[in-house]
Amino acid sequence: MMLPKATRNAKIARHRHMMILERRDVMAKAPSAFDGASHGDGRLPSPARHAIHPVVIALTATASRHAADYGLSTALAALQLPETCAVDDLVSLENTADRHAFSIIRRRWIADGNGTRLEITLDHPAAASRR
Repeated sequence: MMLPKATRNAKIARHRHMMILERRDVMAKAPSAFDGASHGDGRLPSPARHAIHPVVIALTATASRHAADYGLSTALAALQLPETCAVDDLVSLENTADRHAFSIIRRRWIADGNGTRLEITLDHPAAASRR
């Protein structure tokens, strides 16, 4: 029996949506979450083990210039974002008078002789979603 076209399209859209959510979950996990030895079952690292994978904040040229102009460099350097931050998330710094919005444009895992760390690149002005 053939399903109506609307039902088939809804089924395809639901499947596509589930695949997107599944990929998002996988991308949010640290690389060590997949080896099973240190975290087991593909779970995210516990906060106690978060120091194993420090998050490094990088700035684009425009974000760096904006931070220097408004004295935000120290606050951005001290920022501790969780590993679960995703591309297109907004990061707002608020001081007494102003709100400064930055957007996460890139996530990059860096592996070297010192271990692995996550680099999150912030851009300013915070742009709308690029997708």
